[in-house]
Amino acid sequence: MNEAFYNLEPEKQKRILQAAYKEFTENTYNNASTNQIVKKAGIGKGMLFYYFGSKEELYYFLIEYGLDFVQKSYLGEPIDATGDFIERCTLMSQLKTKAYVEAPYLFEFFATFYFKDNFADLPEDLAKKIKDMQQLAQHKLYHNLDRSLFRDDIPPEEVIKMIQWIFSGYEKELTSKLKEENLSIDSVLVAFDEYEDFLATMKKIFYK
Repeated sequence: MNEAFYNLEPEKQKRILQAAYKEFTENTYNNASTNQIVKKAGIGKGMLFYYFGSKEELYYFLIEYGLDFVQKSYLGEPIDATGDFIERCTLMSQLKTKAYVEAPYLFEFFATFYFKDNFADLPEDLAKKIKDMQQLAQHKLYHNLDRSLFRDDIPPEEVIKMIQWIFSGYEKELTSKLKEENLSIDSVLVAFDEYEDFLATMKKIFYK
């Protein structure tokens, strides 16, 4: 835990995080510039290296911070309390989208490597933490599903895949609108409320 960084006022923390996530997202690790980070964050370079001893240490901190944020913002929630897969996906999508609104720069950073299983160059403990987080997400979605809800004429695994594709498309459409319209968290929750009829239609299609 980087206690010195967390002792900074929240606004300065946010500026540094946004600038660093943006720089590493738009460039590869090797091409990312700490000069650009301090310029965008509005701090001195000495300050950056006071809190993070090196570019590598900063990069690892961003991964660790992001994993903790994901854990707290939605993977720690009891979405698996229901065995209804559509309801479970709905809860997960709501939590993920709300988290995206709070920290879009973090999710865009993770999109550059998190789902590519390309962790060979990371410290072993950090690579393990990423894999553990992926396994937790899979567990939350799939364990103890009530497959008896699914229609009988389509294999359950195919039903699960089709439902996931639909939710994935919806999330992409919503996050795209978020970027264009700068929507608030409240607007996101309203958007989910408005598609209750769509969820009912999905259950008609995929459930008995």
